[in-house]
Amino acid sequence: MLPDEVKQRLHAMKQTLCSLGPGVSWVKPENLHITLKFLGETRPEMRVQVCEALRRCTNRPSFGVRLSGVGGFPRAQAARVVWAGLDSGSVELSRLAACVDSELTRLGFPRDGKPFSPHITLARAKRTYADVLLAAESQCEFGYFSVREFCLMKSELRPSGAVYTVLERFPLNG
Repeated sequence: MLPDEVKQRLHAMKQTLCSLGPGVSWVKPENLHITLKFLGETRPEMRVQVCEALRRCTNRPSFGVRLSGVGGFPRAQAARVVWAGLDSGSVELSRLAACVDSELTRLGFPRDGKPFSPHITLARAKRTYADVLLAAESQCEFGYFSVREFCLMKSELRPSGAVYTVLERFPLNG
């Protein structure tokens, strides 16, 4: 979970990038997160196995992450997703994501097809944006926090936006 101070700084980016105009859907501060692996629709009876698999990824030390800079997917020059990037901690997050991917692949979840790209999604756009993102890319410092755990989350799509619920926490203990 992200510290409130970091969430507030990330949400403040909305003010900086508000000139993106209409058609931009901003992520609510309480929904800001880093996704290690998206599981999709999962049968409830799989939860015990998923949790056992995720526990096998906890034997590692906690680590720090510094959030810095913004960018866009598929690329800043044609952004449909606006994100905050990492200045440090991406190697550790990538190793954790690789463990999660490997363990869940053994349960039949498909392996992620793209390389892991640690980020926090700030907004989604109906059209592409470039100039504002390119101007803001190197100007943003969002803060530092320690990653001491990761969570299994449930997401529910509602008309008002996604609602995330923590199903299980996995403290790092290496």
